[in-house]
Amino acid sequence: MSRKRGKRLQDQHEALQAAVLDPEVCLVYDPGIRTYGVCVVNQAIWREFYYYGPGNIFFHRRGAQIDYCPWSGRLLPGDLRYARARTLRDEFGINCAHWETPDTTVLPDGFYRSEEWWATRGIDRRRRPKIRRPHVPEGYYKVWYHDFLDDPKGTGKYRSREKPAHLCRNLSDAMEDIRVMICYIPWTREYGIRRLAVDRLKDEHPVRMVKIDFCPWCGEKLPDSLKQEWQRQIAIAGHSPNDEDLPGKFLTDTWWKEAGL
Repeated sequence: MSRKRGKRLQDQHEALQAAVLDPEVCLVYDPGIRTYGVCVVNQAIWREFYYYGPGNIFFHRRGAQIDYCPWSGRLLPGDLRYARARTLRDEFGINCAHWETPDTTVLPDGFYRSEEWWATRGIDRRRRPKIRRPHVPEGYYKVWYHDFLDDPKGTGKYRSREKPAHLCRNLSDAMEDIRVMICYIPWTREYGIRRLAVDRLKDEHPVRMVKIDFCPWCGEKLPDSLKQEWQRQIAIAGHSPNDEDLPGKFLTDTWWKEAGL
């Protein structure tokens, strides 16, 4: 019989732990309610502000909550925000809605934003989210909140017009909003979570990402990367990936669809 995996961050997949602890990777973890999310960013990202610092006009203090580990496909431990609200009411007499922040000065040190309160009480909750697959016509992809789709090599403003090779409903919702730091590179058929320098606007540098292997919203295995084959086909055509005159089909999913990959 396999050992049951724990609920703490230290019990999760090594790549998930590394991403959460890396200040440049746009993946956040709230230990107080046991949720993981892909950052939602307007112009700049200061990770230290996500939970503990003041809000600002550039950074939304929230994430697009994910349900599955992007590197193992396992269902993540469930959201405990309602359980925390009940604990505050029953044990401390604090009537506070799950979205409100109580007066933390009357709580034990570290209670509100740590794993200890739920781990020591044995609180557990797992939910299997409802997964729906939207119909997205081939050759069209809806993207909102920006007017910048002109750079085919992908700056921070870039979002693919091509329909991603895998698309469940919640991934579709995330991909449609350019503020969500999920990334799909159609010419290499790779998905990833954006990596941003904490002291720079996101539109000031090219897309960098941490590649993921499973959909964070449905847990399905993502299609295999075609990066090596893309590089090989470019070389056969007498080009290199950084050529200014790289044929347009190598900057879309056209080349691998034509090859039946």
